[in-house]
Amino acid sequence: MNLSSSTKKIAEIAQQPCYYMAPGIDAIKFCPYPLQPQKSIDVCAIARRPASVHKSLLKCTTVVDRMRGKSEHQGY
Repeated sequence: MNLSSSTKKIAEIAQQPCYYMAPGIDAIKFCPYPLQPQKSIDVCAIARRPASVHKSLLKCTTVVDRMRGKSEHQGY
């Protein structure tokens, strides 16, 4: 069962016409082009941080930074 299939039952219960409106988004309005904001990945680690995971995350960041033309990390 999906949302569109429930409109008939809702109309019966509410005794009012009920119409399914598919969800959507104004893709043109919310498109970041041409401004291209910097993307980030948030990581939450509670308590101890395994060195191998931290090293892998930093390595991934380095690859992304190189693709963007940055040469080093700041604040790590």
